[in-house]
Amino acid sequence: MAFDLNAFLQENRKFLAGSAVGLAVFFAGRAVIDSMFGSTYRQAQADVGAAQRMTKDAVFHRQNLDAARAQQEGLTAAVASLGKRLAFVTRPEFQLKEGGASPANQYLDISATLRERRLGDARSRQIDLVDSVGIPDRAPTQVEEIRRTLRGLDLVDRLLGFALDARVRSIDRVGILPNKSGSRGDSIVRDEIRVELQMLATSQSLSAFLESTQATVPPLTLEGYDSVLATGNTRAASSGENLIQVSMTFTALEVEAQ
Repeated sequence: MAFDLNAFLQENRKFLAGSAVGLAVFFAGRAVIDSMFGSTYRQAQADVGAAQRMTKDAVFHRQNLDAARAQQEGLTAAVASLGKRLAFVTRPEFQLKEGGASPANQYLDISATLRERRLGDARSRQIDLVDSVGIPDRAPTQVEEIRRTLRGLDLVDRLLGFALDARVRSIDRVGILPNKSGSRGDSIVRDEIRVELQMLATSQSLSAFLESTQATVPPLTLEGYDSVLATGNTRAASSGENLIQVSMTFTALEVEAQ
C-alpha cells in the first residue's frame, strides 16, 4: 500500500506543529546559553583537561628527590658539626659523682673549693675579685638544678682563670644569670646557661682575655659585650692608666645529640 504523505500530514498536523515549536525553543535556548556561558564553560573544560594531563606527567622526578635528600644530609651534617663546635662540656671536677656524699653536699664542696682557689689566685696577683666569686647566694636543692648550677660554675671558673691570667685590674661582678623565658622552637640548643662578667682592664689585658676565651676548645660563646672608658673610676684615676669598664655575657650551650 502506497504511503499517502498528504493524509499523514493532515492526520498528524497538531503533533508535528508542537514538535517544530519544541525544536525551535531548544535551539534558541542553547544559543542564548552558549552566548552567555559558552566561554566560561570552554575555559573550565580546558582547565580540567590541563589538570588531567598534569596528573599523568610527574611534577617531581627522581633526580629532584635525590637532590633534596643530598641537601638534607648536608644540612644534618652541618648542624652536627656546629653542635660539636659550640657544645659546652662540663669538666669532671664540676660533675656529680655516683655514690658517696649527697648531691647537695658535693655541690657545697665544689663551690667552696672554687671560691677558695680563685680568691687565692686573685690575692697572689693583686687583682680585686668580688667575694662571691660567682657562686649563687641560694644553694640549689634538686639534683637537676645542682647539675645545671655546676655547669654554670664551670663556666664561671674558666672565665675567672682567663681574666686573672690576663692580669685584668679588677673583677667587679660575676654570676649566673636567670634562665631566659620563651620556647626555642626547632633550635638545636637544649639548654643555655648565661654568665655575666664585669671587670676593669687595660686594652692589652682585655685583648688577652678575649683571645683566651676563643682559643680554648670549644671556644666560649660570647653573647653580649659592652665597654666604656673608665674615666670616673677611682682605681683608674689613682693608677693613671687608661682603663676600660667591660660588661660581657658568656653562654654555656647544651645541644641536642645528632
